[in-house]
Amino acid sequence: MSRLPRTNRIGLYHVINRGVEKRLIFLDDPDRLRFLGLVDEQKAAFDYNVVAYCLMPNHYHLLLEMKAENLSFALKRLDQDYTQYFNRKYNRVGSLWQGRFKSWFVHDEKYLNVLIKYIERNPIKKGITSRIGEYPWASSATVDPTLSQDDIAQLTEFFSTKFLPGAGAAEVAMQKSLSQHFLIASLARKRDSAKFAIRDQAIASALHDGYSQTQIARYLGLTPSAISKRLKIGVRPPTSGSPAPIPRLAMASRLSSKRRDFPGG
Repeated sequence: MSRLPRTNRIGLYHVINRGVEKRLIFLDDPDRLRFLGLVDEQKAAFDYNVVAYCLMPNHYHLLLEMKAENLSFALKRLDQDYTQYFNRKYNRVGSLWQGRFKSWFVHDEKYLNVLIKYIERNPIKKGITSRIGEYPWASSATVDPTLSQDDIAQLTEFFSTKFLPGAGAAEVAMQKSLSQHFLIASLARKRDSAKFAIRDQAIASALHDGYSQTQIARYLGLTPSAISKRLKIGVRPPTSGSPAPIPRLAMASRLSSKRRDFPGG
């Protein structure tokens, strides 16, 4: 079954990827420098700016301003190139990442400052440092490091939405929880002949809403291969015409001027 295509619009994206089984992806400072070097080397080829970043021991955060519609190509190349470096250095084989990178399109400028706070606060959350600016492997934006209740509400709203190109206009659709997707299926009686059909429709709906087979399998107590077998039809996103352009987020360039020099440059 094919996976849903990613949004590749011009604009800002918060990007995350994590090591397979949450293993470490950076074992020393040369590893971090190599990763940042790759990010910097590929800026010209894929036409993007780095607005914020944070390299944690087993995952990374990037806030990228894409000037071309090639986010998927850029991140695929980055992850592949770093995997080759890491595997060669540590004499290992196989994937370094738990899966495809995750990305959120910043569809509204109001989320930008709070997203940077969220990214920069990762070392504080993990107890590595006590304040923004102390961690050497983050961009350390000059923003108020505290997260207010309004900030938390905005983050919750941002991470629970997904961007959909509507018919001629930008549209944001709220992502339903898995319990909402499987509510009707959970109410069906065990011996109801329609139970599996209802559940299959719920699986298709959850996949369409952006959940992975692994997430759905974990929720249902099944294996990802069982999900693939249960789903008999593919899911396609709604078709639409060419979406209307979204205004460029000017704040990104203003924030970029406040950052420390990018280590990869």
